[in-house]
Amino acid sequence: MNNFCSAPFRGFYQGLDGKISVCCQTPVLIDNNNYEEALQDEKIKNLRKKFLKNEIPVECKICTKRVRNETTKLCESDNENFKVDEHVPVFLDLLWSNKCNFSCMGCNPRISSSMLKYKSAVDLVDPYNTLDANYSWDSSEEQQNRIDFILKHKDTIKSIHLNGGEPLMQEGFYDLLEQLIKYNATNIGIWSHTNGSITTYKKKDILQLLKKFDKCKIIMSHDGIGNKGEYVRFGLKQGVWLKNYNRFISENIQVDVQVCYNVFNCLQLEKMADWYEENLNVKPNLSLWNWPPAYSAQYIKKNKKLYEEAMLILDTHGKRFRKYEYIIDFMKQPFEYDMEEMHWRFSESISEFDRIRETDFLKTFPELEELYY
Repeated sequence: MNNFCSAPFRGFYQGLDGKISVCCQTPVLIDNNNYEEALQDEKIKNLRKKFLKNEIPVECKICTKRVRNETTKLCESDNENFKVDEHVPVFLDLLWSNKCNFSCMGCNPRISSSMLKYKSAVDLVDPYNTLDANYSWDSSEEQQNRIDFILKHKDTIKSIHLNGGEPLMQEGFYDLLEQLIKYNATNIGIWSHTNGSITTYKKKDILQLLKKFDKCKIIMSHDGIGNKGEYVRFGLKQGVWLKNYNRFISENIQVDVQVCYNVFNCLQLEKMADWYEENLNVKPNLSLWNWPPAYSAQYIKKNKKLYEEAMLILDTHGKRFRKYEYIIDFMKQPFEYDMEEMHWRFSESISEFDRIRETDFLKTFPELEELYY
């Protein structure tokens, strides 16, 4: 069945505010902290019915065939007997909580608790930030509920993806790993993102826990080098990041590096590639940053000369990153937003961030002066 996706049958996603879905594309959202009930909600059952008929549900139309195939691969299991009334957890994708020690450009208080102090700036760049906002979803009860669900289904779960917030400063994440070790479930693959700022939390060393698992992978985010990177990922200390990268490597833990291509770093790609090749033993993955649109790399189209420069750098040095082809396709697409509005949102939000953080955009990014006021 070429339209089939196994996510409604084998996937489990818990995202913002603790709401439940079957994958990170969130075709439906269920607000029910009883996970077993949520996974039998009629909205999810209807997705299963459609896929069993080799039909793509209208809620899933936005998802590409490539993403459906990738999701189905993540959800592969020994039990391929798919039923409308049955959910067998295989792949779990969890935003553990929004607890975070960074305040990255483009983020918001719903995803990072540290961004709440910059809400006035976020509201200027992201018109949807204030809608249905819940700025604290980090209850110990919810975390224990999540751990209990995982332990109940530990025999069918093959991998768990942790996101945040900053996963490595979530006490529940450490509790989960300790429980999986206790119950001999270290065959479950652990895959976590991190901002690279910590490897120990409250006297617990994440490396000593992760190394007990048969398969684990850490994805370290890094969106720029030197003071430019520290401006974008506010809280970053490049020396600390590199030290922690080397700690993971020294313990033979698989590490990947993810770079979000954006308006702040699109002119710096060559210098960044030089730094990665000098300091890392992996080829970073180049991923899309398309929201808020005023911070996406497409906003550089406001200035034709800067856009042409960015495309030349991307064409020349993009190959030094993985998956750069998708970025080229994205940059060639029309910018779907009103440029004058994006100019206003960019300039006003940057000014507000600088005011609160006591940073200086023009001093840090003189090459982007034409995009600012």
